[in-house]
Amino acid sequence: MKSLIGLSRSLLHDLQRLHPEVKGLDRDLQTIEARIESEGIGFLSIALPAFGKALDQSLASGRMAHIAGFARNGEIPKFLQGILVHVFDPKTGLL
Repeated sequence: MKSLIGLSRSLLHDLQRLHPEVKGLDRDLQTIEARIESEGIGFLSIALPAFGKALDQSLASGRMAHIAGFARNGEIPKFLQGILVHVFDPKTGLL
């Protein structure tokens, strides 16, 4: 489990290094660590793939979709918000 957290940490640190304008990555890492602690591997094997699927649907429809466990319909979730606001309008949820 620690290696999965380490991998997540490395990915977010690389993203932060390559795109310093993205805000909130430290908070995202805390969220990942806390959810892995409370939900176990299910967060990585169930919740994150569901997040990715909903994100794909959002991109296809042009509007932020409901992401169960992360945000209500049309809202930009707090998790990875620093990245998502570069894709979706934070007020309208549109591309």
